[in-house]
Amino acid sequence: MARRCFAVTLFIYMWHQTRGESSVKRWALLGAAAGLMSMVRWQNVLFVVFPAVEELGNVVAQVRGAAPTGVPTEPDADDARATPDNGWWAPAAARYAAFAAVFLIVFSPQFAFWNVVRGSWFSPPTGAHGAALAAPAIGDVLFSTDRGLFSWTPLLLVAVLGFGARRFANCAWIFAIGLAALLSWMRQRPALDPALLVGALVVTNVFFMAGMRVGDVPPTGTVRFEDMVGATTARVGNPFSLPMSALTALRFGTDLSFYERIGSQTFNNLLIDVGGDNDRRFLLHGWSGAETGADFTFRWSDGPESTLAVPLKEIADYRLELRCAPFLPAASERQVVSVWVNDDLADRVAVSAGMQTYRVTVPAAMIRPRFNEIRLEYAWTASPRSTGGSNDARELALQCDSISMVREG
Repeated sequence: MARRCFAVTLFIYMWHQTRGESSVKRWALLGAAAGLMSMVRWQNVLFVVFPAVEELGNVVAQVRGAAPTGVPTEPDADDARATPDNGWWAPAAARYAAFAAVFLIVFSPQFAFWNVVRGSWFSPPTGAHGAALAAPAIGDVLFSTDRGLFSWTPLLLVAVLGFGARRFANCAWIFAIGLAALLSWMRQRPALDPALLVGALVVTNVFFMAGMRVGDVPPTGTVRFEDMVGATTARVGNPFSLPMSALTALRFGTDLSFYERIGSQTFNNLLIDVGGDNDRRFLLHGWSGAETGADFTFRWSDGPESTLAVPLKEIADYRLELRCAPFLPAASERQVVSVWVNDDLADRVAVSAGMQTYRVTVPAAMIRPRFNEIRLEYAWTASPRSTGGSNDARELALQCDSISMVREG
């Protein structure tokens, strides 16, 4: 981590300290620093955008016939030719060539390493690092409860407001500047600190009272501090993951703690033991309480449809396996279950009497990166009360033992 922070900070320092210069020597040194920081971590090449944006402003100024941004009024020998009348592009091309040449020389050991280890001279390990340019997991990177940048290092969230995770060690200088700016701003507003403290305590107390109202917190007896805090986290999850918690809750129409409950793990093959200890991690709506049969656990569906979310590792063809039995009151018609995947109809399954396994093919075109919603829509429902079996008023359709997603191929 230290070498990443050092390499990037060195490049940014050299760029900032030499701003206003346009000599070939300056750009050669910047190329060396850029090559070093990119070899330490290849993604660091993105920081080259800082001098690139500065130089773009100079080029635009030259094209328009104005003096380049930050160039001294007494140019050095290299700058003397850079005028609209006698070809500013020649020294500019020399600077860029010097930067590129030195960068490639310093970075060349990385090319050799990729060729030996990965079989190609240019082979950044994007897949090994969980990077997918077509579907960037920005929200999870920042707010996941499994080592998300802000959820695991809340101080960096404060630093960004004023403007860690191991992958962001190269950005430490950005957070340092942001944090310094925020602290300077807060020192000029001394009443802000107690206001933030009081606000946090009020929010905690509101959730604590809500927990007591619904029975999560005992109305009498000793209440521990962790019970008070737990009443809040039980409803919102990790407060520093709130942006992704809110987006996930909005997408699936569930509670804020669902994002933390489902976790960051993704699967090629996933088996959900419905009614088991960990099924609530994936189940969303339309499920009754967990029950135990003769040799298996299960849940009844409750209502016209049941939904669940499955986090899948890759976009690929999958096979959905549903082990279930229908609710069969007297003279009922055959139950048909429509299986929807991310609002696309995958298949309709006619469910026969007895506990059986039904298989549905889910093509890759229906799969989305990570979270996928599966919705089971029932042709009809009936309550035991309406059929005279008991006083149970639940609208039942299916007795579900397990649900699995198996990657094909």
